[in-house]
Amino acid sequence: MKKIFLILALLGILLFFFLNKKERADYRIGISQIVDHPALNATRNGFKDELKANKINALFIETNANGDISTLVLNTRKLINQKVNLIYAIATPTAQVSQNSTSEIPIVISAVTDAKSAGLINKNITGVLDSVDIEKQILLLKDVMPKIKRLGIIYSSAEQNSLIQVENLRRITEKYKIELIERSVSQINEIAIATESILKEVDALYTPADNLVASTINVIADKAKEAKKITIGAEKSHVDAGILMTLGIDYYELGKEAGKIAIRVMKGEKPETIEIKGMDNLKFEYNKDTAKLLGLEF
Repeated sequence: MKKIFLILALLGILLFFFLNKKERADYRIGISQIVDHPALNATRNGFKDELKANKINALFIETNANGDISTLVLNTRKLINQKVNLIYAIATPTAQVSQNSTSEIPIVISAVTDAKSAGLINKNITGVLDSVDIEKQILLLKDVMPKIKRLGIIYSSAEQNSLIQVENLRRITEKYKIELIERSVSQINEIAIATESILKEVDALYTPADNLVASTINVIADKAKEAKKITIGAEKSHVDAGILMTLGIDYYELGKEAGKIAIRVMKGEKPETIEIKGMDNLKFEYNKDTAKLLGLEF
């Protein structure tokens, strides 16, 4: 009887160690996100799904700063203290804080418009950009609205990626002889008033890839529909919220592309050898309900 108990005890110990070994992750990956909104959530999910699809045994440690930079800094330090093998930094502010916090841990960025202008140049950084061809978007708008004279844009004055988009839009609208009307905001509670104001002055409204704008995209879309104004967004989640159309990227696919890069880094490639670049496959999307409201067919 004692032998049976001894054998069972040994089997129990072996089973415990087997299960413990099986559950132990090969990689600890920190996911740092500035704010919760559909586009950034999609790129996070795409990243995780890509790693899972490639059988990467990873423990994901996820953080969200809810739009607060001081919280973002604290979250990043926590990830570093937890000895993550890689940081997935979603959006420009997150990427900048990650770079300023470590030069040793590999950082894969995404949902960043222009890495160079944002100062993301360290050797431990690589990733994929969410920059889009704004000129093609304006040409799409002109196809839908050939006589457009005034285009509006609402953007965050505190986001480097937004300032880059506005500068590009200024250049392109000037080329096509469209007057650009701008409203910069610094807080989320300014969005509704800014939207109501600008819609009175423009023929159409452009919504950029901007974290503050994305957090209130439903408000912007609803007010534009009430005013019966044509809207064009930088990316698909804007259309899902009620913006009329986009010629942009799919943020879930952006996340998957970032996941592919992360796998290369985890397999030994140095981040500095992997070029940071955007995605080429822009896709036309439109909101059927908004199109019907505006009397448009695609």
